[in-house]
Amino acid sequence: MTLEKGYSSLLGLVQQKIKDIKREIDLEEIVFPEGKQLRPRLFIISFLLSHPSYSYDNSTEKRLVNTAAAIELLHEASLIHDDILDRAEVRRGKTTLHTSHGKATALLIGDILFCKSIELVINTIYHISNAFFTLKFIVTAGNIAKGEMLQQLNLSKGKTISPNVQDYLKYIRNKTAVLFAAACELGALHAGLKRIEALEYWKFGEALGMAFQIRDDILDLIADEEALGKDIGKDYFTDNLTLPYIIGYQSLEEQNLLISQKQQSDFIKVKETLEHCGAIESSLDHYHKYLNEAKEKLSNFPKNKAHILLQDIIEKVGDLQQ
Repeated sequence: MTLEKGYSSLLGLVQQKIKDIKREIDLEEIVFPEGKQLRPRLFIISFLLSHPSYSYDNSTEKRLVNTAAAIELLHEASLIHDDILDRAEVRRGKTTLHTSHGKATALLIGDILFCKSIELVINTIYHISNAFFTLKFIVTAGNIAKGEMLQQLNLSKGKTISPNVQDYLKYIRNKTAVLFAAACELGALHAGLKRIEALEYWKFGEALGMAFQIRDDILDLIADEEALGKDIGKDYFTDNLTLPYIIGYQSLEEQNLLISQKQQSDFIKVKETLEHCGAIESSLDHYHKYLNEAKEKLSNFPKNKAHILLQDIIEKVGDLQQ
């Protein structure tokens, strides 16, 4: 089997595994907005970079599928909780779970998926007797929750303290980038790389995740809503001060745009203000810094067909048109 076919086969098995798990825990009737499974893809591709020959036994395939599924379930759980905190009504073009089923139900579903992801990875790692994998996964899960907590703490400060770029970078590193990083590192470790070697995969994933989140925050200001698949302006209307708002905070204050009762006309003024004061351009500089860092890390990885798959992902993260 070629690497490309092996990659597609593994992704298909991961999707089926996630469906089976949701059926087992009585969630088969719940409509989850489907994503692109970027994090499981990063895990599988990172494995294939160091293990390009798709010729392994059922046991290896099983642990790859289970770990990739656990990564995606953890991500889904974090999105459900994130949507509740952000009061988002749309995710990937579909109604969010807390909007369709209520906050309490959505919170419990997120908790169930979180617990299932931990259970799945522990059961998987038990069979290969390596506690480090389990520890890495649990620490990653904790960091995601920490990132959400830091974001909420910043929101709770209100206008009592000016927002800080370094604080923002700290919480998105935990909230978003660590799962990218862990997916890449775990893939390398599964392929048999030493920890010091796999650390380079972590650094690649972290840089990519930072670029991904900053891109997402910029798109919330400048994207076409239909192409993005979710509401734009969400950060403004939920008082979520992302990088463009933090950089342009003083200008928004001077224009009296950081008000409690926000209108659509205010958002239009916000975009104009952030563009004129250079906040969007400065945010793009941060975005390109991390994207270029990821590209530099990728250039040091093995040059095989899996390398091309990672290049494709970087190109998508580098696309600001959607």
